[in-house]
Amino acid sequence: MVPALKSDVYEMPPLKPRSETVTVRVRRPSVSPFVVVPLVGLLLLAAGAGFVALRVQVMALGYELADAKQELARVQQEHTRLAVAVAQSRSLERVEQLARTRLGMVEPEPAAVVVVASPDGWTAPPAGGAAVAAASPLAAFGEWLHARISSTAEAGGRDPGR
Repeated sequence: MVPALKSDVYEMPPLKPRSETVTVRVRRPSVSPFVVVPLVGLLLLAAGAGFVALRVQVMALGYELADAKQELARVQQEHTRLAVAVAQSRSLERVEQLARTRLGMVEPEPAAVVVVASPDGWTAPPAGGAAVAAASPLAAFGEWLHARISSTAEAGGRDPGR
C-alpha cells in the first residue's frame, strides 16, 4: 500500500455559491398498502352497490309505468264503450223500442184520440177530419184530477182554494 499524500486527503473541492432560498424536504408519513387497497376496494364496492340499487329502482318504476299504461288503455276502452252505450240508450229509436216491448205501448189510432175542451171553452179544430186533442193528455188528466179534488173538498165543507 501506498501512503496517501497529505494534499490528496485534506484538499476539498471548491464550494459553489448557494442561492438565497433554501429547500427543505419534509418527509410525509407513508401509508401502508394494506390500508389503502382495502379502502379503495370498499369504495368501489359501495359505488357498485349504489349503481345496482339505482338500476333495480329504475326497473321497478318501469314495470309500474307499464302497468299504469295498460290500466289507462283499459279504462279508456271502457269509457268509449260506456259512451256508446249512453248514446244508444238516449236515442229515440231505443226509447220507442223499450216503450213498445217493456211497457206495451202502441201508436194511437185516429179513433182513440179524444178532443178535450179547455177551461175557457176553446177547442182545437180537428186536423184532416180526425179528432185531435186540444190539450196534452197530461193537461187533461190534471184538469180531471183538479175537478175531482174540488168536488171532494166541497163535499167535506172545505174551501178548495186553500
